Amino acid sequence: MAIPYIKFYPEFWALLNNLKAKEQASILDAVKHYQMFEEWPEISKKFEENKNFLMVFSKIQEKVILDTEKYLEKSNKARESVLSRWNKKEKGYERITNEEETNNGSNTDEILFILTINNKQLTIKPENFPLTFLLADLMKANNPNVKLPANLKAWAKEEDRLVRIDKRPVEEALQVLKWCQADGFWKSNILSIPKFREKYDTLKLQMQNKRGAGAKSSALPSPDGKYKV
Repeated sequence: MAIPYIKFYPEFWALLNNLKAKEQASILDAVKHYQMFEEWPEISKKFEENKNFLMVFSKIQEKVILDTEKYLEKSNKARESVLSRWNKKEKGYERITNEEETNNGSNTDEILFILTINNKQLTIKPENFPLTFLLADLMKANNPNVKLPANLKAWAKEEDRLVRIDKRPVEEALQVLKWCQADGFWKSNILSIPKFREKYDTLKLQMQNKRGAGAKSSALPSPDGKYKV
């Protein structure tokens, strides 16, 4: 997975100042590698006997791992909270907005615009475009600092094409979307509905492969019913 950010503390720079330039670069490259892939690269053999280098690297590594664990715990809780508010109902999906979101003005339901499809005007809101709003919610859960579009018109238009032109069932697409936003690699790469549409076949195949041959996805209700906020 890619970690959105890693804190670099003042004491880190103090430690690095005790090292040579190549040693500093090696540690910084290792941290960047860990940020991208959540695994540490092998240290060059020429540093294996350097006790000062190993001491500095060990201290930085320990703190970075601790920060990562805290970030993942917070991110997982936020994602679970989002999904719990997309409750399965007999008719459609109900996304219950909590009071804190509303007061902070961060509720994506406030981003309402009109989109014309086949001479029919549709308001861009969750009951009409569930994929668009679910992705926005999950992206914010995965990274509170993520920047969403000023409006969701482009996303909603692409969602319509995904369903109407590509003939993707909404129920299936919601499953794929939830899966990709929980996957360590894809949640950092699927950051818009156009990208989700582009990679849909790949995402679906990987989801099925990782769930195992013959695994059945849990059935989801149709999103055509009432959608409360």
